[in-house]
Parts: sequence; structure tokens; C-alpha cells
Amino acid sequence: MNRILSTPIRYLLAGLTALLLSSLFTGSATTDHLSDKNDFENSLHKKEVQLTKEVAELAARAEKLTPVQLFSERPADYDNLYRESGFVLLVYEHDSLLY
Repeated sequence: MNRILSTPIRYLLAGLTALLLSSLFTGSATTDHLSDKNDFENSLHKKEVQLTKEVAELAARAEKLTPVQLFSERPADYDNLYRESGFVLLVYEHDSLLY
């Protein structure tokens, strides 16, 4: 009888010990994940503002210039926009990629 009771108790103690250890190791990681999430969201919001500004500027200039003229003016700036921020600006006309 002792043998039957001792085996489930061992499993219970091993499970509780594993649960305790996992909560100790992941307890501090939870706050790190929250901080990482907030940093990521802030980064996305900053990029959204930057992209909105860039697109508004392009839209205003596109009223006077063709897409080819528009993107030929500052090719290095648009290259840097991709390298620094990860933005790619594409121009389509009649289902064809112009730039």
C-alpha cells in the first residue's frame, strides 16, 4: 500500500517542483516581454508618422510631376528610406509597376 501512495506523491511533488521552477524563471521574463512589446509598438507608431509625412509630401508633389520625374529627383533619399526605415514606395499605373 505504501508503494502505491508513494508513487503518485512523487509525481505530484515532481510536478509542483517543475511548476515552481518554471514560474521562477519566467516571472522576470514577463516584464521584459511587456517592455519589448511597448518598445515595438512605439517604434511602429514613429514609423507610421514618418511614412504618413513622406506619402503626404509625395502626393503633393505628384500633382505637378510624373512618377518618373518624382522619383528621379531624389533617388538616394528613397534608397536611404528603405535602408534606415524599411519603407519601400511603389508606384503603379494601370496595374503596371512604374517605380
